Amino acid sequence: MVPVRFLTDYRILLVLPNVQLSTAEIYKKFEMNLTKYAHHVKFEAVILGIRNLEDLNYYLYNDLEQVAQTVYPELAGIRERLLASGAAYVSLTGSGSAMYGLYHKESDLEAVGELFSPDFRVYAAQPVT
Repeated sequence: MVPVRFLTDYRILLVLPNVQLSTAEIYKKFEMNLTKYAHHVKFEAVILGIRNLEDLNYYLYNDLEQVAQTVYPELAGIRERLLASGAAYVSLTGSGSAMYGLYHKESDLEAVGELFSPDFRVYAAQPVT
């Protein structure tokens, strides 16, 4: 048995645009050749390789994000605003339309949340252990 240390000391900012993306439409437009990372990843290597939030950028990628951005281009702007505001990792939730950013400190969230209000619904959360 290999002990695994999960990251728990971070905060999550969830940004929901006032648009709903059709999961069926996103999957219909999805093409496997759009996949950003072609290498095959072993689950154990991923789990053991993630030591901080920034490592997530190497190991995790939502293949549907690129497709969702073709349907709703504003997602790219949300991604950029989250990254510019100090998020260590940003991704699309499932097939969309919400995006989330992972932050090191809770104090970062309030100011960042105000960057998106009132145009978007914004929620702050933290992992539960």
